[in-house]
Amino acid sequence: MLFGFSGPLRKNASKNQSVAACDHNNGGYMKSKEIFSTVFAKAKDLANEMTLYNTRVKRLVKQKKIEKEHVDNNRAVRKMLHERGIDGSNRK
Repeated sequence: MLFGFSGPLRKNASKNQSVAACDHNNGGYMKSKEIFSTVFAKAKDLANEMTLYNTRVKRLVKQKKIEKEHVDNNRAVRKMLHERGIDGSNRK
């Protein structure tokens, strides 16, 4: 399971909305808007964890260096999402 859902996005013929199977919603379906919210929350968590990890590994102690690391990690995660076709412009 990745980013809180399993299964592919698919069209719901009766509602004409993109949905994905969702394990934690009583076997129901999650709308694309909800999936994007989950993906972006997890992406933010990933960038934060990368910052924590790199701060320890690189032994960063100065505020400016930690801030730069955080900004770089956020940019890297956003770039990866964009390259995979996941960005705010395709929310429904």
